Amino acid sequence: MAGNEEFELTIHGRGGHTASPQASIDPIMAAATIVQSIQLLQTREVSVLSPTLIIFGKIKGGTGRNIIADKVELGGTIRYLYENEDEKKEELKASFERIIGGICTATRTKYSLTYIPSNPSIINDPSMVELVRISAQKPLVVIKMWCPSWLWQGKILRSLAVGFPVPFSLSGRATRRRALIIPIITPSLILTKIPWQRVLKCM
Repeated sequence: MAGNEEFELTIHGRGGHTASPQASIDPIMAAATIVQSIQLLQTREVSVLSPTLIIFGKIKGGTGRNIIADKVELGGTIRYLYENEDEKKEELKASFERIIGGICTATRTKYSLTYIPSNPSIINDPSMVELVRISAQKPLVVIKMWCPSWLWQGKILRSLAVGFPVPFSLSGRATRRRALIIPIITPSLILTKIPWQRVLKCM
């Protein structure tokens, strides 16, 4: 599962009236440019063989249609799957802030960036995966097995697996009409219909 860094970014400008934009410093223009330009980082600077995903999940700024805001608040996540995680993660964060700083300089704005404590990535141990696969075939009737090579979701559980050879698996159920696995993280999953006794037995 991918490593995850959450961030909070605030762009500071100088408020004013939309009739006199030359007297203000518009943080919304800077924020819009940052959101768009950051996408170049994951498509032009990072190797396509190093999965990287930077997403802005929230943006908030302004109080009126005819008022230039004095600040804009943004938030999002940076997800990655790197072999040399500690080093590559810091390089990614440095590039992330370089782009933000450059745009803020060009737009005469200032910024404050804060990272929220996150979780490292987790990579399954091949021998443990094979053990789970063999164990699961006995108590469970496997209709269809979907095994993605990586997942972007961030789970706190993976922090418990650092330094230990462990497998990470998702439990779900299949409908009777078609072999469709419904993951446990899906809202449509009915928890009472999962054969938990069988799941626990294979664990």
